[in-house]
Amino acid sequence: MQEKWKDIIGYENKYQISNLGRIKSLKDRFGNYKEVIKISHANKHGYLITTLWKNSIGKTFYVHILVAKAFILNHENKPQVNHKDGIKAHCYESNLEWNTRSENEKHAREMKLKVGFPGELNPSSKLQQKDIILIRKLRNEYKIKLKVLADLFNISIPSISLIANKKNWSSI
Repeated sequence: MQEKWKDIIGYENKYQISNLGRIKSLKDRFGNYKEVIKISHANKHGYLITTLWKNSIGKTFYVHILVAKAFILNHENKPQVNHKDGIKAHCYESNLEWNTRSENEKHAREMKLKVGFPGELNPSSKLQQKDIILIRKLRNEYKIKLKVLADLFNISIPSISLIANKKNWSSI
């Protein structure tokens, strides 16, 4: 893939981003023309970041977002940028796409990049495994109404429905 460069929006004639995720400074701190490739660093979450300077004020940016804004059309005005291969350091144009939060979350689950705590190990869980077994028995064998079960276990009707139909807590 041939490397292409574009000005970074808001930093025109000062910094450019390439379709391969590289950043270059076009001027030194004295305003002299001097192209220098900047080194990006990974933050604590593994995303590549860089600091751009304007009027003696530095601002940190995610490299993948700079690449997407410069090279990938966002007709649907989606708010997030996804790494297709799941590797946060791969910030080249062909590996990025605009996504909604739910699309990004779904992709992370499919790629096994995001693993939640299952069942009662989840800190936000109100139920235990024995509750799930009882809910399914009461609903499926005794035909107890969802509302009654929701009130009994102090959770929402949709949650009861998902549990009874094995959409949630599906491993039990």
